[in-house]
Amino acid sequence: MAIDQGISRRSFNAALAGAGATAAAPWGLARAQAQAQTPRRGGRLVCAFNDGASEVLDPARTKGQNGIGRCCLLYSRLVDMSPQGQPVPGLAESWEPNAAADTWTFKLRRGVQFHNGKTMTTKDVVWTLERVLDAKTASSGRALLADIAEIKATDDHTLELKLKQADADFPVVLTAYQAMILPEGHSDFLAPIGTGPFMHSLHQPGIRSVFKRHPNYWKSGRPYVDEVESFAIADPVARINALLAGEINAMITVEPKQVERVKSNRNCAIVTTTGPRHYVHGVRCDTAPYDKVDVRLALKHAIDRERYRRLVLGDYAIVANDLPILPSNPYYNKDLPQRAYDPDKVKFHLRKAGEENTQGCSTLIT
Repeated sequence: MAIDQGISRRSFNAALAGAGATAAAPWGLARAQAQAQTPRRGGRLVCAFNDGASEVLDPARTKGQNGIGRCCLLYSRLVDMSPQGQPVPGLAESWEPNAAADTWTFKLRRGVQFHNGKTMTTKDVVWTLERVLDAKTASSGRALLADIAEIKATDDHTLELKLKQADADFPVVLTAYQAMILPEGHSDFLAPIGTGPFMHSLHQPGIRSVFKRHPNYWKSGRPYVDEVESFAIADPVARINALLAGEINAMITVEPKQVERVKSNRNCAIVTTTGPRHYVHGVRCDTAPYDKVDVRLALKHAIDRERYRRLVLGDYAIVANDLPILPSNPYYNKDLPQRAYDPDKVKFHLRKAGEENTQGCSTLIT
């Protein structure tokens, strides 16, 4: 089952255009309705996340929606992702592979300023990527960047990345939040410095964070609001109550069963877009009886996907097809036939595999 209408960390940027922020959210974003369609400058945005698991303002080591959301306020990436799932220029204004696609050359934007006034160069990018790759950093992004064999600054605005193997989609790797760019040598994450739309103003671990507008942000005219405050409200009902009461301006992770409640309030709106989350029934393909293809096919036909979608996720999901690639993905195969719930095929494949009487399998045909 794939979540089709959840707002992703890539898309929260569009939903909070006034803030210029990005964050992760599997279900959706609720926000107070704006009084006008044209963005107005100034004001303060108060946003509630659903977790406070990570209070580290280090993009290489943060985790959870709250932590990632805060880092997206503070930092920028070399490559961003469009709502259509395509890599687009971020701090890197262009990139080009060699003929073998195992060496990529990135051209950096000129004149990008960190919050402390320092101008960004390739030295900052090299230091950031090497830090993520350093095992001592303990970054979850290390595995994502593992194919990088060599990082070389050709000049202050040209970066060359040599890979261990060819990768035609390598720029997508650099959209990872763990690879957000830091100033060379910076390690004080109680006073974080980035090139993002907002600057650090106040950070109380476990309580709240406040960010003020970066006046020299590299995206012209952004952000619109002057200040953002973020904190966690773990309980989903309490989070929605806070929104409906006007105590917060926006929240993420709206469960499907709560959507109509938010929609019924004329002062609130649900913002949705295609998200990457999908649900699976995992099996060990190297362990009997799941090492047999027919047993796995029986399982695939034993799931009433449409019923799951209707009862659990409603209109905020689409039926998937035994793969994690959504229709929004440019590599989605539109011609792949949809597997359907079919008890007769379940019986056929289990009998073909000789597993119709095996404990666990037999329950599929009863």
